Order: sequence, then C-alpha cells, then structure tokens
Amino acid sequence: MKIPFEWLKEFVNINISANELADRLTLAGLEVSNIEGSGSSVVFDIDILPNRKDCLSVIGVAREVAAITSAKLKVQNLKALHIKKQKNNSLVKVDVNDKKLCTRYIAAVIDNIRIGPSPEWMQKRLLSVGMRPINNIVDITNYLLVETGQPMHAFDLGKISGNKIIIRKAREGEKIKTLDGSDLVLDKNILCVADDEKPVALAGVMGGANSEVDEKTKSIIFESAYFDPENINKTSKKLKLRSESSIRFERGVDWVSVGDTLQRALNLVKQYAGGNVRGVIDLKSREKKPKKISLRLDSVYGLLGITISSSSIIRILSGLGFKMVGKKSGSFVFEIPLYREGDIEREIDIIEEIARIYGYDNIPVTLPKTEVWQKVSRPQDDLIGKIKNIMVGFGFFETKNFSLIDPNSFENINMPVKPLKITNPLTKDNSALATSLIPSLLDVLKYNKNRQINDMAIFEINNVFFPENNNIAEKLCFSGAAAGNVINGTADQTKQFDFYYIKNILESVFMEFPHVFRIIPVKNILLQPGKSAQISVDDIPIGFIGTLHPDVAAKYGFIKDVFIFEIYFDSLLNAVQKHHKFVQIPKYPSVTRDVSLLVPREITNEMIMCKIKSAGKDLVEKILLFDKYKGSQLQEGYDISLAYSVVYRDKARTLTDNEVNDLHGQVLAALTADLGVKLR
Repeated sequence: MKIPFEWLKEFVNINISANELADRLTLAGLEVSNIEGSGSSVVFDIDILPNRKDCLSVIGVAREVAAITSAKLKVQNLKALHIKKQKNNSLVKVDVNDKKLCTRYIAAVIDNIRIGPSPEWMQKRLLSVGMRPINNIVDITNYLLVETGQPMHAFDLGKISGNKIIIRKAREGEKIKTLDGSDLVLDKNILCVADDEKPVALAGVMGGANSEVDEKTKSIIFESAYFDPENINKTSKKLKLRSESSIRFERGVDWVSVGDTLQRALNLVKQYAGGNVRGVIDLKSREKKPKKISLRLDSVYGLLGITISSSSIIRILSGLGFKMVGKKSGSFVFEIPLYREGDIEREIDIIEEIARIYGYDNIPVTLPKTEVWQKVSRPQDDLIGKIKNIMVGFGFFETKNFSLIDPNSFENINMPVKPLKITNPLTKDNSALATSLIPSLLDVLKYNKNRQINDMAIFEINNVFFPENNNIAEKLCFSGAAAGNVINGTADQTKQFDFYYIKNILESVFMEFPHVFRIIPVKNILLQPGKSAQISVDDIPIGFIGTLHPDVAAKYGFIKDVFIFEIYFDSLLNAVQKHHKFVQIPKYPSVTRDVSLLVPREITNEMIMCKIKSAGKDLVEKILLFDKYKGSQLQEGYDISLAYSVVYRDKARTLTDNEVNDLHGQVLAALTADLGVKLR
C-alpha cells in the first residue's frame, strides 16, 4: 500500500527522516519495500500482512508511527452536523433483507450538490497513491478509503428506481454492468445493493454504471456499511473482480469507522460540493463490543526473556489504542479496539505487540539452555534395523507415509477395522488415524503404476492406532506390498513376484526370532481365496499374507497380481524379550537335499514342513519351498507339485553323506506314509 509521508504528518508529529522511519516501521512488522520521491513528496510502499487490516489506511499506519516514536496521535476533529438518525425519510427508503451478510448499513441523502473537480490538494494526494481523480463526490469516497480504510460509495439518487435501497442476495441470472465496464451475470450467493428494479452495486466490491454519479447529478445517497468479509471474498474471487473496496471488506473493516467516516464525508461534501443533508439512516442488526484480555506480567517476562517496566507496557499498548480497564497485582486488563478485531485474540497476541514496538533489536540474544541426553537403546531399535536390511537386500524400498489418512481409502479395501476419525482435521484427506498401513502402500503402488513403473516392492514400519478402553492404543506395524517382476538389481528381471517368494522373504525375517512361526491358509476378505494365509506365533495370530483380492485390485486399477502382508510388531517384540538367546555360529557344514512331491488336495504346505521337521528331528535346520506347479500334466488324484530344499546340520560334528542319505530317506518315507504324497 502507498502511504505519502506528508499525509502521515497530519495525524502524528514525526521528528525523524523518512528513511529512518521506514527502517523502524520495517523492524516493527510493517515492511517498507520501497520509498518513492524525495523531500515533501516521499511515498512509502508498505507490504501489509493479511492480519493487519487496520494498516490499510493512513490513520492505521499513523497509529503505528505514533507507537514506535512515542508520539501522540492527532485525531480528526469532526464537526458534527447534528443530523437526526432515522430509519427512513421522505427521499429514500432502506431495507436490509440479509442482516447476516450486512450487519450495519448507513445511508445519507444530500440534495442540491454541485458536481465538479475536487480541490487540487486532494487530487495530488489521490495521484500519489495511484488513484485517478474523477469528480469531487467520487474523489471524497476514494480519499477517505485511503485515509480511514473505510470504503464508501455514492449513488445518483435520480437513477435509483422507487427511491429505495435494498440490500439483498442477487437473483439467479441477474445482470449488472460495473463501473469498470464489466458485464457480469450474478447468482443467488452474491450480495448486492439494489433498487426497486435492479442491482445498482455489488456490495463491498464495486458500484454499477446504472447509478454512477456524473456531471448531471443533483442528489446523492452516500453509503457506508459493514459487509460480511467471507461473502465479499467469495464474490470477488467468483467474479474475478478485485477492488480497493473488496480488499478491505474481505478482511473486515472497523465497526466504529463505518459511522465516523461517513461523518467526515458529509463534512467534506458540504465544504467542496455544497448541498443539504436531508437525513442519515443507520440500520444495525447487532452491536459490537470490544474484547477484554488479561495480561500477566510474568507471562511477558517469561516469553520475552527480559523485564519491561509496567509503565512501558502501558505506554506501548496505549499508543496502539489498547485501553487499560482493569488492574490487579501482577496483571492488567486491556480493552482491544475494534479495528484490531480478529487479530488480537489472546494474551500471547498482546505480548507480541509489546515485543515488536519495544523493538526486537532491543531484546538481547541469549542461547537456550541445553542438556546432552544419552540415547537409551531399545530392543526393537536393533531388530528394526536388521529387518530393514533384510528387506532392502531382497530389493524392497522403504516408504514413510502419514499416519493421518483419507478414511475413504479404507472403504476401497473393505478393511474390517475402520480408521479413527479425528475431531478437528485440517483437511478431509487427512481426517483419520490409520489402523493399517496397507491402504497407504497400495496408494504408493498406484501412484507409481500411473507413471509407468510396474515393478514395485515396498515396505513400511510405522505406527497404527486402535480404540482401547475409551482411549487410543498405538501399535507398531510391519507391512509390505509387491507387484510385477522381482527387482534384483540386474538387467534380467524375468522372475515375477508370487505368494511363495513373499513367504520366503518373511521366513528370512522370522529367522531373527527364536519362535516357530506358522503360516496357515485362512479366508480374508482383503485377499484372494486360496491365496491367503494367517501368520501366527505361539498360536496367536499376528498378521496375514496373500494375494490382493481381484475386486480390491480393480478399484486401484491393478491388472497384475499384487502381494501384500501385514504383521503387528508388538507380538514379535514380546517373543524376542521373552526368549532372546545368543546362538554360536555353526562350526560344522550343512548338507542340502532337494525333494519334489506330488501333493493331494487336502495336504497343505505347513503339514509337509511340520512332517519334515518331525522326521528329521533336530538335524533339520531349514526348509525352503522353491517351486510350485499346477497343471493338467499332473497324475490324477494329485492337485499340485511342490519342490523343497531341506538343509541338515549337526551342531556337534560333521554329518557324512551316508548319514544324510539315511536321514533324508526316513523323511521321505514319513511323507509318503503319513501324508500320502508321491515322490517325483
């Protein structure tokens, strides 16, 4: 905003140079981005922060100058015209139909005016702030907008049909040509000022050409009002019409200035355009009272880190227009002026005002007290690190997603446990706490698939949240998702992810734990039937693994199979803490034997692995399923062909080939006799 130096001097005595004043204003929070002109024609270009609506005027900036220079603000001495306020008069009637969007409307009727040029001094000031002089009436409204921050408008009374002013919402499809020549079509959400027949202005934004004051005007209606800031903002954006008036109305004007500025306008009109004031109509749907806020001296000292005398605090705040209305031991009560409404809401806001006027450069720099804390090692930290290394070694990428998610993402996958909605979300897309990591992982896969990245393997270790005893329990979760070809770091990526590949990865992870983990086929609405399993330890379910259900995959646009798993880490940590053992690195070599089996339909992979372990006793160290085949070539009565690698090792000595062959033979015999499988 442009503020002439000489104009400021009308409201405050300034005994420092323009350059020094610019520096002090900038340090106080009103950044002077440029200084134009020199001598008596200096103009400050000030960047006004969105919350400082009071500084969108010469008087508002003058208050700041008075506060930072300890000078006294010179208030305009308005000579009251002693006009009796009335609801209506013989010349015009005013109806406010929408009292929510227009809480105060003042209209003053003046007849027998003389339209002509405004005085030269007024024209020069308008030109200095970038406004084009038009005529004495319009120039007075623009002059006072810059001086006081209160937008006003003048209607030609002779162009107002029915001598009636109606503040209402526009009718759908109504049209208006504005003063800038724009032809606009309105809708029912736009507040307008109308007469008996048509809209004559867009409330708070711009007047209409059909009621414009020109050289033939004899009588005018002066308007000063308080319009709803949110509605003005929406109207301005919708119509792509931004004006000096809308900039101020959408931030909220000073309730008191609505009347005071009109009084000043009437004085200027009488002085420079003549005429007779025939009445002032002041309609209010409510009254506004200043807010009162308590200020504790201990809070001031504690937050600023310095001791400022109470007399200095009172002087600073009084200079800003804050009125002290109460005093107790160690605290004050201040009444906040209405021109700072919405900006000063709490004690901390007042303390900020004290700091910036006192001068941030006057507050000494102190280093905060710090203490070095030794990191406490937790069992899960090392374990999580190991698991991450294992997953990265298999070509998986680690992801980190937000715990706050869109609740609709859980609807896509039919999760049995719904996300926990939070009370005051910042956005709809982040309005719930996740009870599973799977939706976020699937979103990552979809994001990459949409960018032609079809081979993906990702995992995440993060917190999920569950309701528990009228509270929220936070649990650590380990989840993963993969699709496409196995990412092995080579040019040959012909192997595709499948259920058994993911299962083998998890078994490598489980080797870090001293427990026996079981992967048991189960039904899961999230997973494809026949390709879903439950993961359990000590017969307690701790997670699941499987192929994403086709219906769920279709919602994400996945064509190829997607494989997922999720494990609750708390159960794994409990297993480590209860049975943690240190095992010596094997001294003696292992021996591997492969076996390929034709398996009947009713026999599961787990049954085969358990039989191998029981038949091989303590000498079976590891079992790895490395091949699976289904097809018409299989012998009748057998549903699938499975191939395993069995690793044998004796911790006390080296096994001979004969011993391994004998033991392996016993394993095969147990498989065929007890499970009915057939060797291939």
